[in-house]
Amino acid sequence: MKQLIPILGLNVLWFACVLGAANNIMWPAILILGALLLWAFTHEEAKSYTAILVVFSLVCGTLFDGFLVFTGWVEYQQVWQQFSHLPPVWILMLWAGFGALVVPAMQWLMERPRVGLPLMAIGAPLSYVSAAKLGAITIQDHPAALLFIAVTWLLYFAAVIYGYNRQETQNHALA
Repeated sequence: MKQLIPILGLNVLWFACVLGAANNIMWPAILILGALLLWAFTHEEAKSYTAILVVFSLVCGTLFDGFLVFTGWVEYQQVWQQFSHLPPVWILMLWAGFGALVVPAMQWLMERPRVGLPLMAIGAPLSYVSAAKLGAITIQDHPAALLFIAVTWLLYFAAVIYGYNRQETQNHALA
């Protein structure tokens, strides 16, 4: 039950960002991300790892989605004027929200990497395909783009699991 807010929050943020980008309306996504970040950083179980995950996620999102832009494999709806080879703000908002909420939303998957890692490798490309169907992105080279997305999300989630387990080990050692 405690995972309900972050799971629903991530889904609502995804729809707000994707539909907002497709329709050039970003204020709902900004409000939702703000509320989710506030919840994540004030939640009683929030740890310093949340801030690290947000920064790590933004770096990964900039690199991964930036590569997709650079190669031309994915074209994003540009809601605000930005640098041509960087991902748009709305996709980075998704990365920040995911980083803030991945631990409370997906702890079950993090504790079961044999399930979580393949689900990320399948779910992330499906998310991009869904965003394309809703008009927020255009995928130019489906096989290459989707393979890249699957591999990078698998690596990203593996790093998140590794960092989380390391943080938990340190917390138990200090207790």
